Amino acid sequence: MNKKQKNIELGSLGEQLAASYLCKKGYKIVQTNYLCRQGEIDIIALDRDELVIVEVKLRNKLDTDQALETITYKKRARITKATLNFLNTYPEYDIYPKRFDAITITKHKYFDEYSINHYIDVFDPVFGHEYIQ
Repeated sequence: MNKKQKNIELGSLGEQLAASYLCKKGYKIVQTNYLCRQGEIDIIALDRDELVIVEVKLRNKLDTDQALETITYKKRARITKATLNFLNTYPEYDIYPKRFDAITITKHKYFDEYSINHYIDVFDPVFGHEYIQ
């Protein structure tokens, strides 16, 4: 297995773990791995009356700060554009206030165990003339 395939598998595992975590917290998963020309959204969920856009980061090391730092301005801009595309495609979700969360997942160094940290409303959208409420 090459490095790209391994990263895709790790990303998929991270999204599955994060979606399961959110479901246990009472979130309703709307869509996972939303892809469009503008970008990608790992998880789209409903938390009561909010539409939550979730960026998932899985790391083998226990440094969640580093994982959060990978959500750069450019990455946030792509997530914002993908969110606008999602809302244009599924306008029924535009009625909800939007929130941008991050979930970091770290694998234990020696065991097959994972630690999940959920950061609520951790970043703002990046947009030009578009507006996300």
